[in-house]
Amino acid sequence: MYTVIETKVMVDEKEGVTYGIRHDDGTVKNDVSPNREEAERLAAYFNEHNLAPYQLDDVIEDMSDRNQGYDI
Repeated sequence: MYTVIETKVMVDEKEGVTYGIRHDDGTVKNDVSPNREEAERLAAYFNEHNLAPYQLDDVIEDMSDRNQGYDI
């Protein structure tokens, strides 16, 4: 199962937050989105489609390359 994780980051000397995705097996993809709702939609999409952890990087990259939303 995928869940959303939060990471504090420094940008131009200001603290910010980004969100990533973690699988129960320990696989982590940090800095997926600065928007928590978007990261939650991604996690739900990955869970709904039973994506294997090894697919995480490729799917996120494909979605980013297309610069489109996901129909979830």
